[in-house]
Amino acid sequence: MERKLVQDLVPPKSIRNIPVSGTKKPARPPRSESGRPVSFKRTQPLLNKEKIQRRSHAGVWFVALVCVLVFAFSVTLLFAKAEVHVTPVQGIVAVDSTYTAKKAPLQGELGYTVMSLNKETEEALTPTGKEKIESKAKGTIIIYNSFSEVPQVLAKNTRFENTKGNIYRIGDAVSVPGRKKVNSQMIPGSVEVVITADLSGESSNMLLKDLAGDFRIPGFKGGPKFEAFYGRLKTDIRGGASGTVGTVDEKTATETRMRMRTMLKDELVKEAFAEKPSGVVLYDSALLIEYESLPNKNTTDGKVAIVEKATLYGTLFDQKELASRVLPDETAAIKKGETVVHGLDELVLDIKNKKDFSPKTSTGTLIFSLKGPLKSVAMFDEHKLKQDLAGKPTSRIPVVLSAYQGIKTADVIIRPFWKRSFPGDPEKITIQTTVK
Repeated sequence: MERKLVQDLVPPKSIRNIPVSGTKKPARPPRSESGRPVSFKRTQPLLNKEKIQRRSHAGVWFVALVCVLVFAFSVTLLFAKAEVHVTPVQGIVAVDSTYTAKKAPLQGELGYTVMSLNKETEEALTPTGKEKIESKAKGTIIIYNSFSEVPQVLAKNTRFENTKGNIYRIGDAVSVPGRKKVNSQMIPGSVEVVITADLSGESSNMLLKDLAGDFRIPGFKGGPKFEAFYGRLKTDIRGGASGTVGTVDEKTATETRMRMRTMLKDELVKEAFAEKPSGVVLYDSALLIEYESLPNKNTTDGKVAIVEKATLYGTLFDQKELASRVLPDETAAIKKGETVVHGLDELVLDIKNKKDFSPKTSTGTLIFSLKGPLKSVAMFDEHKLKQDLAGKPTSRIPVVLSAYQGIKTADVIIRPFWKRSFPGDPEKITIQTTVK
């Protein structure tokens, strides 16, 4: 009988290795090298949550961007403004005519006024000799007439007395204008005059800053004119001296005084143009400067002071009145302020009656010529233009400007650039006028 070998025997399958239908063997969790299970999470749910978070963040940023845009829009509206560059109607006129002006003009006549300034300077030099001097003090006062509406004439050498009892006299006869009623108030007439002390010496000198009381006319004492006529100091009263003072040689004194006069002239002219009232015209050729050599003074250090005084008289014209004479066809517009004349103070003035005219006299007629180019510029009401433009769309600009005959052209700049209407507040509209 044939024997079976061991290797031919196949062991039966174990029931443990037979898979059960309908079930799956659970996967064993992965293990690390140490044999411990490795933890893990599912990725799909995590991806969905990130998408939700990203969408949420995007929404927040979108809302923030919208808020920023709305805020920026509101700010631009708040700071919206407009600039209007206006070129007014203009005309050039060549002036070359002769005119007449009076210090006391009648109705319809051109008038002028006079401004006066004075200045003193001194320079100390080493004396070369001595001399005895006797000089009388001089100065300017304003005489007032509240006595009558009729001008009153004061005779030559009329005396004026100050509160200290010092006597001063006017040089020539003078007519003091009468009083007049202005707005129910009586205004006294007035005139400026130079007075000279009766006696020489320093006791008659008076400083404007030390003024106490008015000057009276002794000749009117006891009558109704005594209180109605009075004088008030306009400048210092200086130059009174008596005694022995040092001297310098004539050549040195002359050169010194000429140098001082040049300096005084420059300072007075500069001061005159700086201090002239607004609305008036002053010309270089209508200035008169007078010089006076005051007595020498001894200084405390043993030197002698050369003293020089200069007085400037300037003829002033009212700007509108003069412009209306130069441009008679535009007189009404000039007086109403509808037309402004440029270059009036740059014309060349030439006095024709130089021998007979002096601005320092109380009365006088001035005959003069003016020559040069002049520009007339039409004016408009800037405040009203701003109000008319406020809140209007830019398409309405031609309609608004058609009511302003003085405007030739107008360029408009509105900020922000995308805005198509003027700010509602007139104060945010700027008007700039260009005169070419």
